[in-house]
Amino acid sequence: MLGQFDVSQYRAKQTYRSIYRNRVNSIDDISVLSLDLRLKLKEVATVRLPSILAVENAEDDTQKILFKMEEGSRIEAVIIQDNDRLTACLSSQVGCVVGCKFCATGGIGFQRNLSAGEIVGQFFEMEKSAGKKLNNIVFMGMGEALLNRKEVFKSIELLTDPNGIGFPQRKITISTFGLVPGIEAMISSNLKVNLAVSLSATTEEQRQSLIPTYRKYTIKEIIMAANKFALSSGDRVSINYLLLKNVNDSDDDAERLSELLRGLRSKVNIMEFNGGYGKFSRSDNFQVDSFVNTLLKNRVKVTRRTSKGADIGAACGQLAAGYEAKTLKFPGSVPVG
Repeated sequence: MLGQFDVSQYRAKQTYRSIYRNRVNSIDDISVLSLDLRLKLKEVATVRLPSILAVENAEDDTQKILFKMEEGSRIEAVIIQDNDRLTACLSSQVGCVVGCKFCATGGIGFQRNLSAGEIVGQFFEMEKSAGKKLNNIVFMGMGEALLNRKEVFKSIELLTDPNGIGFPQRKITISTFGLVPGIEAMISSNLKVNLAVSLSATTEEQRQSLIPTYRKYTIKEIIMAANKFALSSGDRVSINYLLLKNVNDSDDDAERLSELLRGLRSKVNIMEFNGGYGKFSRSDNFQVDSFVNTLLKNRVKVTRRTSKGADIGAACGQLAAGYEAKTLKFPGSVPVG
């Protein structure tokens, strides 16, 4: 954009670094540019960040942030603290089209994709709110990241550019319900980020009952795509498995999961159901132990994850930004956007 003012490439780079490295959020504050150039730039461009409407703090130091986008829509993002690990859980969409039966975000429907700038803007504002550098990023907030892969990939390019933010690609994870073309796009784009696949089923019948919107890709096709990614990246793929009482938590399910993952370089994250949406219950502790032990017996690498931020609605499956279910509007208000 600076090129139309016939400025040097050097000045353009300085402007880029001011915004992305020095976190300048106003053209007026880009002091490396002359006043005249700043005035001209303001005629055609702005530097905007999402507005923070509310911040909630959980007992475990998890922080949930409610953002307002420029046109009025709202999203939520989460900062998760685990010892020295400070993770930004970013949103990629307003709502979600996938409609997982156990997820509040899917329950509110879908409005639009976020732009790369809005995604990076979340990160900038979350760092301010945390008061310290964030050292891990997961695309596990509102939305299915690989259904917005053009903007998500662009945001990763901006986040990891050594001339700007310089965030390590290996510290970024993209989570997906299993969008095969999206996983293949990650491979062809040569992204060096991590992949997490939310499986949560061991039969096609189970999966279709839990994620009825997307029936195009079978479990085996998803596992094959994940295996291709693991082979291309050289890293393990995370398989996120949400245990639901008397739905997908039997020892037989654990045996089937072990067989499905045979040959895949992966690690399984056993997730807890957090409540607040869907007619499901959290699996009993003894059954979780039995499920995990069955996986271990079959030499599957597994970790039992503890939910963080559930007391403020910030845990996995709870983000809804205050929208009413199925409406993408706020109680007592007209739809936004």
